[in-house]
Amino acid sequence: MINKGLNEKDLIILKFTDKETKTKLNWKHSREFEFDGHMYDIVEQGREGNSFWYKCYRDHKETRLYKEKEKLIAKALGNDPFQKKQNEKIRNFFKTVFQLDDFIKNDVIFNPSIIHYSLFTIHYSLFLPSPPTPPPEIL
Repeated sequence: MINKGLNEKDLIILKFTDKETKTKLNWKHSREFEFDGHMYDIVEQGREGNSFWYKCYRDHKETRLYKEKEKLIAKALGNDPFQKKQNEKIRNFFKTVFQLDDFIKNDVIFNPSIIHYSLFTIHYSLFLPSPPTPPPEIL
């Protein structure tokens, strides 16, 4: 698209100091960088004293692709905020249904039947203790 020619209205000029060029710009290669969450393709560049200027095309399509890629990576690594909220709801539900192993005291419960469940990294148990005495007889 750059080789075919762009309208001047589609181009912007960005100026950075030498230090900012190295710290604020995330370079993809010599003619493309990310700045402030947006991708830019360099059409023309130059230097004025201690600063650099870049005439750039703000690549909206590529910006969307990078943002989508970041979301997918976050989701795959378990860092998706929506997924974290859903996981927390599920954990809270299971906390109401099952008792955590930390609360089971072996000296209080005699011959319990314990059923184990694992959800994510938290381990839950549902214990079914035997009654302390046999059931009463009906006369």
